[in-house]
Amino acid sequence: MKLVREVLWIIFFTFVGELLNKLLPLPVPSGVYGLILMLVFLMRGLIRLDEVEGAGNFLLETMSIMFLPASVGIMTVSKILMPVLLPYLVIIFFSTFIVMSVTGLCAEWILSKTETAEDKEILRASIQEAEEKKEKREEELRELLLQDTENGLQDLEEGK
Repeated sequence: MKLVREVLWIIFFTFVGELLNKLLPLPVPSGVYGLILMLVFLMRGLIRLDEVEGAGNFLLETMSIMFLPASVGIMTVSKILMPVLLPYLVIIFFSTFIVMSVTGLCAEWILSKTETAEDKEILRASIQEAEEKKEKREEELRELLLQDTENGLQDLEEGK
């Protein structure tokens, strides 16, 4: 019964998103309206996360299966796609690169704005600690190599 209730919540937000898509003259997909509305409900506490989490996790786990019909459909029209395949691949490559770059830059910018002085000090301290450990290990390694060399020389001298 709990899973049915969770699925009904998701269907409700999907339906409301479809209605908003038809009513509002904006070029926004209905799924985006539904997701934003669900986010608002979750943030306001009108629904709890556990009221949609199970169905959401199930949908995420089975998402790859949902792409199979589209993939098969593309394979059935491969002869039609062949003349435009190279331009599509170039567009996909560059648009993916641009999206990943912009996302990374935005994430860095947001992190730099939200990072406190305390966070920066913790980062500096951990870097300094790591450098000190590295120097200590390098010194230990030098000492071990020196001892090994000395032992090897002694063994050669004793062997003569």
